[in-house]
Order: sequence, then C-alpha cells, then structure tokens
Amino acid sequence: MPVWGRLLAVGAKETSAYRVLELRLPEFLVGRKDTCNERIAGQIVSSVHVRLTLARRGDNYDDDAPLL
Repeated sequence: MPVWGRLLAVGAKETSAYRVLELRLPEFLVGRKDTCNERIAGQIVSSVHVRLTLARRGDNYDDDAPLL
C-alpha cells in the first residue's frame, strides 16, 4: 500500500534527531495498547491516544457521530 502520510517522532528517547513513521494503512493508532501501530509507554498516554484516519474526497462522515 502506498504511503499517504508521514509523522516525525521527536524527543529525548529517540536515537537520532527524529524518526519517520510512514502511514500506509487507512488507520494509524498511537497509544499504550498492544494493538496500536506506534506504542508509547507512560500513564499520561491514553490506551488509544491518537487515531489518524485516511479520508478521501467524497467520503461521507457525520461530524456529530460519537467516537468509538
């Protein structure tokens, strides 16, 4: 699957100035949970802290729909 986005991971725990995370799946999860694509340890991070979803032109989304 082609890359649709990139994230730069920065911070004191990185081994270089930054690390590139390539987004290929239609959904990318960041958090503590084992099922997240990028895992971050620490109690200040939610089990699923960030959910990035690829939305294409023409997709219908209800802005008032509850998050799952």
